[in-house]
This record gives sequence, structure tokens and C-alpha cells, in this order.
Amino acid sequence: MSTRRFACLACLSALVMFTGVQAPAREAPPGDADTDYTAFSLDELTGMDVVYGAASYDQKISDAPASVTVITADEIRAHGYRTLADVLASVRGFAVTYDRSYDYVGVRGFGRPGDYDTRVLLLHDGHPSNDIIYGTAAVGPEMTVDLSIVKRIEVIRGPGSALYGASAFFAVINLVTFDGDELGGASVVGEAGSRGRFGGQAAWGGPVGGGGSLLVEADGFRDGGDDLYWPEYDDPATNNGVFVDGDREAAGHAYLKYTRAGLQATAGWARRDKRIPTGDWDMIFNDTGAEVSDERVALDLSGVKALPGGATLRGRLSFDDYTCRGDYPYDNAGEGEPLDRVVQHDEAHGTWWSGEVQLGTRQGSHRLVAGADFRRAASARQVSFIEDPYEALLDVDGAMDNAGIYVQDEWALGAALSATLGLRWDTYHSFGGNLTPRCGLVAHPDGRTTAKLLYGEAFRAPNAYELYYGDGLSQKQNPSLEPEFVSTWEAVVERELTDRLRLGVSAFENRLTGLIDQAVDADDGMVVFRNVDEAYTRGVECDLDARLLPGLRGRLSLSAQRGENESLEQPLTNAPARMVKLNLTTPRTGVKLAGALEVLHVSRRLTLDGDWAPAYAVVNLDATWWTPVHGLQLDVALDNALDQRYGDPGAGHQAQDVLAREGRLVQARLGWRW
Repeated sequence: MSTRRFACLACLSALVMFTGVQAPAREAPPGDADTDYTAFSLDELTGMDVVYGAASYDQKISDAPASVTVITADEIRAHGYRTLADVLASVRGFAVTYDRSYDYVGVRGFGRPGDYDTRVLLLHDGHPSNDIIYGTAAVGPEMTVDLSIVKRIEVIRGPGSALYGASAFFAVINLVTFDGDELGGASVVGEAGSRGRFGGQAAWGGPVGGGGSLLVEADGFRDGGDDLYWPEYDDPATNNGVFVDGDREAAGHAYLKYTRAGLQATAGWARRDKRIPTGDWDMIFNDTGAEVSDERVALDLSGVKALPGGATLRGRLSFDDYTCRGDYPYDNAGEGEPLDRVVQHDEAHGTWWSGEVQLGTRQGSHRLVAGADFRRAASARQVSFIEDPYEALLDVDGAMDNAGIYVQDEWALGAALSATLGLRWDTYHSFGGNLTPRCGLVAHPDGRTTAKLLYGEAFRAPNAYELYYGDGLSQKQNPSLEPEFVSTWEAVVERELTDRLRLGVSAFENRLTGLIDQAVDADDGMVVFRNVDEAYTRGVECDLDARLLPGLRGRLSLSAQRGENESLEQPLTNAPARMVKLNLTTPRTGVKLAGALEVLHVSRRLTLDGDWAPAYAVVNLDATWWTPVHGLQLDVALDNALDQRYGDPGAGHQAQDVLAREGRLVQARLGWRW
């Protein structure tokens, strides 16, 4: 019997067994500006939170057919998070690595070195933002949206392909920004920090016209970088291993959001330039011409219309443009000859349209969602050449079109039990069609307990880079690459222990087949992407959420997991077996000074060379002072306060087996809001 059929039968059997369970439904407490939220229990407070991305409509987190974490704007501000990578590093089951060019996200024991964040789907205001060339979920400064205007971040674990198609492999992350009238005013912020960092941000939001609202935001920063020492290059010929001003970077964003009567229009732009300080791909070390830049434009128009009988019709039309440019200096001289510097220039440019139509309705005990979406590439071009003397290496424009249809039914089997069944069909120009199922049970046996049994499948289509990039020097194409697949089981139990203490426990297993990974062809020594492995990850997670005193909140999570490459019978690389995370924030209402503490512990991780990146524990501190001047606020962040020396496993194109992370960082922000 196939895994898919077994999963569906198991869920149907569980439905029969649990249909008789009944318990009174617990309503979320009403809230307004004068509500004393400290009087509510954690279960009631959680009930007030909603998540959209788990089922493609707003629902209480406790009812969502997924393991969900929501990070609010208050938490983002309290901890001084600057990028989505900073946020995800604090979330249960997520591990973030940094190769000194980009941040990468590992989920539940899976984070392949060199992977371009292709197995997480990133949305902002519902807009899919993974690019069409690399499939990257941008979580660093190159992300289209600045965190200062984000109202909440929905982190939805598990496969989401039954709703969203490819890339929703291990998780879906949805960023919801403020509407203009929610921001309600103007603000300016200036920042400065260690390593020569300077930046600024300005935003305005408010009502416009007759019933509309507008948000406008712009920001930018420049970082002078640091001198970085790499022992792998400790030789007089390579500046004794020191890359001068290696981490130099600059980035900027602009975002506009207009809403009115069910209509939403957004426009985003982002640009980031980053020096590459690690000598990747055997580049000339300590050459300041080694740089990469990313530029994104995202336009989105969406709307929702109420139909007779309580149905809703949603529509979305989007345009995206993404450009990635890289300059890579190499020594073209033979051994013992004088330096012959040549620069390889790579450029990837993707332009695409996407759209979606969705119908939602309630029919008795059923809540149905059905829809169709598409993505049409106007361009997915990759170019590579040697600048001087000119030599063409690659010029390819691969078709990356796809379309899908889906249906999902949330079936209320009583006041205490609901089942979610979903099915999606996708067709891709590069490989054909694929059918993806999803099913889940959510039970509330009493007013303090929620239990979830979840099964889902997901796939990831090979992207244009994996299929078509081949410069003939170090890497070659593989147009016959097939998709990779994952099937996931998960059981979740959440229990309100007291009115101020909530415990959640989750157990999961992911099985991957056809895993896409880099391999070296023994015939020519060039790198090529292949479907090489089968793997699994399984583990247990628990988190404890507490409101110890009015306004004092703590969150503690523990993750224990194991990932193994089944063909090699060895642990997966860059897969921590344990993670412990603590977040604590002091009251921020009615006070002049507030603080936040974060402790992140990650166990050792296997490297590509078969060694281990040591375990580490990082302490981050943040303090906020509301000055006597009305609207003037000072935030000071001390990241890696204890100056912990640690690193992340390197990728195959890097000489470093372990890449050292930053030491202590001090940054200050002075903002004025009126």
C-alpha cells in the first residue's frame, strides 16, 4: 500500500474513532483598546491570535491544521530583530547559518550546506516572494520588506504544497505588514553600531481618501565590515589569511501599501550589495572586487469580495523582477607565473507574472476552499562571461512556467473535533504534473487541551539554477533533474497548565526521496545537481510559554532531532541534534525602561569534511528607553554579549570547513514617532 493511501486511511479511521468526542467550544475573549490583557489566560490570549497561512484564511492558531508560531510586532521591537533570520533563529525547530554572504534557514534537522533556502516558502502580505531563478526565500537584508512595518510573522511548520505548490516543503512563513491606519503617524529612526554601521528609516501611515489607508516606508544602511581572519588562507601569498573589510555591505528597502474596502495594493523594492570575504570557488583571496548584489521589485494587487450565502471570492495578480549579479576574480596564471587577474561576471535575471483565484464558502459543517494559481515567466535568464578579455561562458533562458488547482475542506465533526482534507494538482513545464495530499485532525477534548494529528506531502521542483547553470569551468547543467519529495507525520499536544503557563509538545517524522544535492562528476570533476539521496529527519519539540507577571513574558523551547542520509547511513550535515532557546521580555507599557533577553543554544553539527562544528550558546540583550521627550525612543542591542566564538559548517565551494560567525556587536537606534 502506498504511503499516500495509508495516510488517508489512517486519518479516516481516526475520524471514526474520535467523532463522539464532545466539549464546549471556547470563544476568544473580546478585546479593545481598554482591555487588560494580563487578566486573560494563555489559552484565551492564544485564541485571540489568528493565522492566515495555515489554511489560506484567518483562523485561531489552536484550530489551524499545523504547528504554528506567531511572532508579533511587540516581540520584534523588544528584541531588536533586524532581519527575518534573526527572528527565525529564536523559533522552535529552526536553525540559521551564515556563510558571510547570505543567511540560510534549516528546519527540524535539515539544512544542507550550500542550499539557497529553497525548501521554505516565504510570503509577504500573501505575496509569494521566492524568486524564479534560485527559488530562494530571502531572510536577510535582501528581503523585500523591512521588519519595522511587520505586524506579525506566521511560522507554519510542515509541508504546505497542498495549498501553495512547490517550495512549501518544510515550512511556510507569512509576513503580515501593518495597514496605514494601524501605523497611525510618522516616524524616523537613525542607527549606528560597531563595525562602522550607519543607517536610517522613515515611515508614514494613515487614512487617505474616503475610507482608504496608505503606508509608505523607506530605509537603508551601510556596514563598513571587519577584517576577517581565515586560517585556511594563512600564507604570505594570501595576506596571511586576513580579508580586509571583508563583511562590507549596504542595503535599502522601500515599501508602499494601500488598502480600501477589500482591496490591497503593495509595491516593494529592495537592493543589497555584499562583499564576498571567503574566497568561494577558488577566487583570489582578499580581492575587494569579489561582490554579489541582489535587487528585487514586487508589485501585487489583491482583493476579496463577499458573495451571497456567506461565500468569499479572492483574487491576486502579481509582478516580480529579480536580478542577482556577481563578480568573481580569479587568477588565470599557471603555477609559478605572475598573477593574471580575470573577473567572471554572473548575472541572473528573472521576470514573472503570477496570479490566483480562490473561492471560500461554508456549507453546513464544512468550510471549503478551492482555487487555481499560475506563474508565467517572461524571463529566467542566466548569463556568465569573462570580462576582459571577453569570453562567453553561459547564456540560457529556461522556461519556468507552472499552474495548479487545489481544494480543501475543513469539516467540523462536532464542537470538539475538526478534520482538514486537502488535495492539489500542479503542472510544471520542466517535469510535468504532481498530485499532493494533506489531512489533519484537530481535537479539543477539554477547554485547556488541543491535540492535532497531521499528515502531508510536499514536493520541490528543480529551479532554473539547478537545471540550467553551467559555466563549463566548475559547474554543468542537468536539464533532466527531477523533483524531490517529502512526506511528514506530526502529532501535537498543547495544554494550558495554569492560567499563565502553557505547554506544547510535538513529535514529527519527515521522509525525503529524490533529494536534490550538489555532486561532483567523477568523469570531469565538475559540480552538477542530481537526485542523489534519500533521507529522514525525526524528532520531538516542546515549548513553554509563560506570563509570569503582568507584562513579563517568557518563552522556552527545546528541540531534539536526528537526520540521517539513508544511502550513506550517516547523520546529515549541518543538522543539530539539540537546540534550546529562551526569550524573556519585561513589561513595555507604562514604564520608561524595558529589556529583553535571548539565549540560543545549538549542539554540534557534522561538516562536509566529516568533522564537527562545535556547540555554542549565544546571549543577546536589548534595552529600550522612552526618553522624557514625547515620542523619542532609544534602543540599544548587544548581540552575542558574551563574545562567544563559534561557527557554521561551510559549503562545498568554500575552503573553510567551519565558517566563523560574528563576535560581539553593539548597535543603537534613536527613533522619533509623532
